[in-house]
Amino acid sequence: MGKSMLIGLGFGFVLLLGLPHISGAQQSSPPSPGQTARASSPQAPASSKGNVDAPEDDPTLNVTDDQKNQIKSIREDSKQQMAALDKDTTLTDEQKQRKAKQIKIATRKQVWGVLTPEQQKAWAEEARDRHEAKHQTEKPQE
Repeated sequence: MGKSMLIGLGFGFVLLLGLPHISGAQQSSPPSPGQTARASSPQAPASSKGNVDAPEDDPTLNVTDDQKNQIKSIREDSKQQMAALDKDTTLTDEQKQRKAKQIKIATRKQVWGVLTPEQQKAWAEEARDRHEAKHQTEKPQE
């Protein structure tokens, strides 16, 4: 696979799953890595189809128990990485933020990889719909 294709896939994936969090990520002071992880995992679902960052909670995707277990394992590993990062005193806050972002992106890629092509397509369409709906409510009607 070519480098440009990998970059394109990576950018598309980040764009697809990361857009719902961009506006919420702007704060007056930068969050710690632990806060970043909590901020990207809202307690209340952002839509009627579940957490926007948790396809395993979307009943329309028909995620199997095996897939749910794989995703749970991925999320537990990510949580451990974030906890270790939070305790790392050798990194600056900026380095911790960059590393936390890398962990989140890697986690999303791994979760995406658990889904079937059909589930990925459905999840991408739902993410696009959420994004469009969000921007329609933010823009004044002409």
